[in-house]
Amino acid sequence: PIIGSMCFWNIGTPTPSYPCTLCIIKSVLFPPKKKKPFPLIYLPLVALHNVIKMMNPHELAKLSMCSYRLELHLRTFKRKIERLRIHFSPNGYILELFDANDRQFVVDFGDEHIVEPMDTVTKMKQFSGSYKIEYDTSLFLFQPFPLSWFFEVSNLLLSLYTSPSIEWVFYMDQLEIETTRQFLDTILSGRCEMLTFYGIEISCEFLTELMDKIPSDKRIIIEAYIPSDFRHPNALKFFGSQYKNGRWITLDDLKSVRNVHYVYLNSTIFNCNDINQFLHYWTNCDENMFEEMELQLDDSVEIDVDVLKNELITLQIVDETVETCFYLKVKNHHNRRFVLCRLQICKSKKANFTVQEVDDQQTNIFEILELLEKKKNLEEKNEDSEIIKSVLFPPKKKKPFPLIYLPLVALHNVIKMMNPHELAKLSMCSYRLELHLRTFKRKIERLRIQFTPRFYILELFDANDRQFVVDFGDEHIVEPMDTVTKMKQFSGSYKIEYDTSLFLFQPFPLSWFFEVSNLLLSLYTSPSIEWVFYMDQLEIETVRQILDTVLSRRCEMLTFNGIEISCEFLTELMDKIPSDKKLKIDAHIPSDFRHPNALKFFGSQYKNGRWITLDDLKSVRNVHYVYLNSTIFNCNDINQFLHYWTNCDENMFEDMELQLDDSVEIDVDVLKNELITLQIVDETICKSKTAKFTVQEADDQQANKFEILELLEKKKNLEEKNEGSEVSEKSRRKIAKEIEELMCLIIKKNKNRYIFEF
Repeated sequence: PIIGSMCFWNIGTPTPSYPCTLCIIKSVLFPPKKKKPFPLIYLPLVALHNVIKMMNPHELAKLSMCSYRLELHLRTFKRKIERLRIHFSPNGYILELFDANDRQFVVDFGDEHIVEPMDTVTKMKQFSGSYKIEYDTSLFLFQPFPLSWFFEVSNLLLSLYTSPSIEWVFYMDQLEIETTRQFLDTILSGRCEMLTFYGIEISCEFLTELMDKIPSDKRIIIEAYIPSDFRHPNALKFFGSQYKNGRWITLDDLKSVRNVHYVYLNSTIFNCNDINQFLHYWTNCDENMFEEMELQLDDSVEIDVDVLKNELITLQIVDETVETCFYLKVKNHHNRRFVLCRLQICKSKKANFTVQEVDDQQTNIFEILELLEKKKNLEEKNEDSEIIKSVLFPPKKKKPFPLIYLPLVALHNVIKMMNPHELAKLSMCSYRLELHLRTFKRKIERLRIQFTPRFYILELFDANDRQFVVDFGDEHIVEPMDTVTKMKQFSGSYKIEYDTSLFLFQPFPLSWFFEVSNLLLSLYTSPSIEWVFYMDQLEIETVRQILDTVLSRRCEMLTFNGIEISCEFLTELMDKIPSDKKLKIDAHIPSDFRHPNALKFFGSQYKNGRWITLDDLKSVRNVHYVYLNSTIFNCNDINQFLHYWTNCDENMFEDMELQLDDSVEIDVDVLKNELITLQIVDETICKSKTAKFTVQEADDQQANKFEILELLEKKKNLEEKNEGSEVSEKSRRKIAKEIEELMCLIIKKNKNRYIFEF
């Protein structure tokens, strides 16, 4: 405080905070004169306009409530607002005003019972007593008035502003349909650029009525569910269209768009192939279709850039912030204003189409696309001339190369260069070649055999883990076989082939499954063969019969896919399957299931591992891996398991993965409690709460870690020994010195700066 004449002031205040007695008497005898309010209305017109320009929309609304004369002046001034949005419902009336910086100002007419309702409304001054609360961008006027006065109140406020865009918002769950109809008729007879309808669901009948009534030069937003069977020719004909649910929109609807500003669909049924077809239509269309379009694809849609660009001339932009981005142009640009389209698919799977004119920034892109188009046209022209030439002057037919007559070494070298598909096709050429391939036996890293009553699939994985698929489908136009003894019988079934998939459409009964398998497996040799059962498509008895046969021959892994497998059948499986096999259960397992062999297999993987207990984990011995895709374990359970592993005298496992629940909090202190650990700083470690255990031998790479852990263990043992009550003072000093030497040695060996606790 500052002291003067025995009065005390707080810093920054013009009057004494603690006045003296003399000052108090003076203020009573000679009270200060009250200042008159500033007569704003008497300012010169130019000065008054400058004052009004500095006011925000709220201040203008409050100013209009001061006097009717000021309100009339503000009506002539008409402050410019970028856009206006009017919300109304039986519970309130809200006016949103957006300035040039897109700041939002809200005038909210609430309904409060302590305020007397008005008899009529003709001027803003009537609301001066309703002014209650104001925040930075919100002005609240608590004044009830009947819904029928809505337009009189709107006209009062709207007369203060001018805007190029007025949007009217209907809350369909709060308004009667008949009331909405009446308001809509009045709104469409006045200023309106945009209409928004909020609700849970709008019926097909009312949607049809809306789209018949609303002119096509308006913009429309439907923030409600729309029935999937709804159709209307005007649905995408408005100047702007936005639908929260666009799953009823078809590809033909998109193709019907003409001369609109934008189309936004917040959910759709389209995929990459649909987008490719739509882009083909856009490039060939002679009319302007749209300027902007957004299609929110479903989460299940796989973004395939090759499918998106199929047969299109594109120029791709490298942008790591999005999934894909490329440009394309229209074919006939003389009739079109917007000739360049930029397609960007975000990582949220939202496809953004932006159609542009060719300005100075886009000239280079357009020129390159034009040159690529000319190149493609010349190539097509050249192909046509080649076709004519081949018809007029057909080439002489070459005799097939007699591969089987090659010397044995040369033939083996040719076979080595073939991929697994080519070997399968080669075996179908002749029985003699098939016999030769059986003796050669191409080495494959692993084989996976999948079967159901409808199809049979053989998956082959090479040394680079590339997958090759031989798929025996079922097509009714192919005659079923009587018997199967050689691969040549499938030569007429060969139909389709992709890069890594070979399709043979040939039906055969499920009882022939092993005969067909033996034919294909005889061409290859592999250290691992996996058999996959689809439990939802096979009878339990059929699975039992096939499983007995599978276990009597080559089998390293068994997989069972399904929704849920019963405790009885799981018990039967685990009793029957030998422990040297790998087992994968990709199905729900009841929480009360228990079996002593559940984690005794050479490899175990369970989609649902929430029935596995900590004691089950502790029972693991001499297995390759255990993978549990969902568990009930927490950090304390993992700590207990690690304590058990460190004290166990037998080998337990090599790999283990436990997917913890999302609700589990990862507490490093709990995980390491009472354990001797060496922490690695690695920012790339996955944050999906998957606990991965990898057990290793102490080789040259791990020798340094092992030495430090051994030294830390010695240090801990010495500290525990030193804490004993029977140790003499001399021994304590000796042990303390040894601990100090160990600490120095640990720090010296810790060249990689591992984190550990002293």
